[in-house]
Amino acid sequence: MRYFRRARKLINVFYDSLRLASPANRSCPKFDDSTTVTGHVMSDNSGKITKFRLKSLNPPAVDYVKVGTFTTPDCYWGSDEIQIWFTGIDDYGNICYDSKFGQNYSFPVICE
Repeated sequence: MRYFRRARKLINVFYDSLRLASPANRSCPKFDDSTTVTGHVMSDNSGKITKFRLKSLNPPAVDYVKVGTFTTPDCYWGSDEIQIWFTGIDDYGNICYDSKFGQNYSFPVICE
């Protein structure tokens, strides 16, 4: 794989964590304050994944809007997008995914 550097940008993500829970995600339990939310980002289909934590805006209150920050990954050769998806893990080890049904959310980028 070939990568090249681009100007790195800090990206803020505001995420509705109820997307990881029942009833929006029927195979998952209901969301509660013990659910840990993690974002995953990579340049196109490079396979080089960076994780970032999402946290409540107002802890210790149960807040469904989570905020996380990541730095844009290096460009994968020929890439014109970054892909993002999310996971949630509760105290019982249940893992739930929000990944656009396995396709990941993609956002265009300019690799210079």
